[in-house]
Amino acid sequence: RSRMSRERNYSIDLLRIISMLMIVTNHFVSQGGLIDNVPDSSAAFFALEFISIINYCAVNVFIMVSGYVGYTSGYRYSNIVSLWLTVEWYSVGFVLLEKIIHPESAVKWKTLLRAMLPVSFGKYWFFTVYFGAFFFFPVIKKAVEALNKKQAVSIVASALALFCFLPVIVNIDIFRTSNGYGVIWFSVLYFIGACIRKYEASIRIKKWMLCVLFWAGGLVTFASYLAL
Repeated sequence: RSRMSRERNYSIDLLRIISMLMIVTNHFVSQGGLIDNVPDSSAAFFALEFISIINYCAVNVFIMVSGYVGYTSGYRYSNIVSLWLTVEWYSVGFVLLEKIIHPESAVKWKTLLRAMLPVSFGKYWFFTVYFGAFFFFPVIKKAVEALNKKQAVSIVASALALFCFLPVIVNIDIFRTSNGYGVIWFSVLYFIGACIRKYEASIRIKKWMLCVLFWAGGLVTFASYLAL
């Protein structure tokens, strides 16, 4: 391997950890029911909505980090098999654990089948989408390797315009990207991450500017939420 691929970037590891914590926070606020236990239109309600909006980008960041790291690392089908087995282990384990805790309840065969085939039944949306996108990652990597910077920037700009900005403007999922929860969008994010890795030496953006863009984007999104 090249020296660049051997060096570990701990800031990227930290970014990945932060993105996972943001995902957990968002689930705690929404799926965890925290926001349902505060009065509507209260200060606490809007504070939680703002926290949720700020954390929306976490999954996007995680996939872009995957593209950043994947651009200089090897591609092995054993990785997705190992991940699939891990997901199945926990999926089936939770069903069996529920049976142990509640022995009086019967385990339906459909429930067990869904646990054994998490991708086929779309049991966990993130893993299902990641599983589908995974098989396109090596093609995306080869494409990034072949493109020059001008071509890469053009593709990124076109993808963002078509799959991000235009659907928001017309409020319709025009190209069936599942509003960011599909294989197409994950592939776009992976492509962006790989491009950042390839051209990072020529990217000149101040850290304070990135912070400003992050918080400005969050505030604009929150203001849009309030306006609607």
